[in-house]
Amino acid sequence: MQTTSINLDSHGVNSTGQCSRRRLTDAQIAEIASLRERGWATRALALRFGVTVSLVEWHCLRLGAEAPKSRYALRSVPQAPQAYLRAGRWVRLYTQEEDARLLAMAREGRPGRQIAKALQRSATSVTGRLMVLARREARAET
Repeated sequence: MQTTSINLDSHGVNSTGQCSRRRLTDAQIAEIASLRERGWATRALALRFGVTVSLVEWHCLRLGAEAPKSRYALRSVPQAPQAYLRAGRWVRLYTQEEDARLLAMAREGRPGRQIAKALQRSATSVTGRLMVLARREARAET
C-alpha cells in the first residue's frame, strides 16, 4: 500500500491549492467556543488556530458560543430583497417573508434541502439562517 504525504499550509490548503476537509479537531472547536464565550474576538481565534474568521464564526454560531456582552446590535431584517457583494459574489439577505416561510417549513419537518430549493438558497445557507433565527429568539427571551 502506497501512502502520499500532502503538506498543508497554516490555512489548511495543500500544495495543490485545495482545502483539507477537516480543518479543526473536536477539541479545537470546543476550545474556540470556550474562548469566544470568555470574550475572545473571532479574528484573534482565527489567527490562533490558523483558519478563516468565517470558519470560526460558523462554529460559534453552530454551538451558540457568543462573547459575554456583544457590542453589536442585531441587524434588522429587510422587508424588500437586498443584496451586496462579498468576496466577489453576490449575497442576498433574507427578507421577513423568507424568514417566515423558512420557519413554517422547518416546523412542518421538511428537510433542509427541500427548504433550500423552495427558497432558491443553498442548504448551508438555510442551516445557518435557522441557527441565526434561533439565536435571535434566545436573545429576545433574556
